[in-house]
Amino acid sequence: EDVHTTLILFLGTEEANKIHAVAQEHITNYQDFVLQKKELKEMTEDSSETEPHHPMQQNVKAGLNFSVSRMQRVFISDHKRISKTSMIYFTAVIEHIVSNILNETIVIIQELYKQRIKTSHLNTSIKTFRKYRGLTKKVYYPLS
Repeated sequence: EDVHTTLILFLGTEEANKIHAVAQEHITNYQDFVLQKKELKEMTEDSSETEPHHPMQQNVKAGLNFSVSRMQRVFISDHKRISKTSMIYFTAVIEHIVSNILNETIVIIQELYKQRIKTSHLNTSIKTFRKYRGLTKKVYYPLS
């Protein structure tokens, strides 16, 4: 709820609700996966067959590209305890914002007939992307 309120303040209601829906979908994917795993485990306990244990990362379970554990390690201090679903939500929000900025950057480099993304292209896309202007009000962009 606090993250959603912060997103509304910085991005506006429409974009915040869209990001919230995407993040909730990833949390649901994760919870469904965990439930299926529990059901499968209960079914295999009844039978004598056992499958080898293959650990799976949280981001794979949630359908994310960004690593949930890496986000937790980088952004959260060691002394704070945060639930898995909160970290999945946070990772989904960050992934959505980054993908939107990269999509805007791709449009810019295609207009310039370039093949590589440079920092100047990223800076231009962030500055011109109206939705994320609130996130970058106090950010200093070095010359590139």
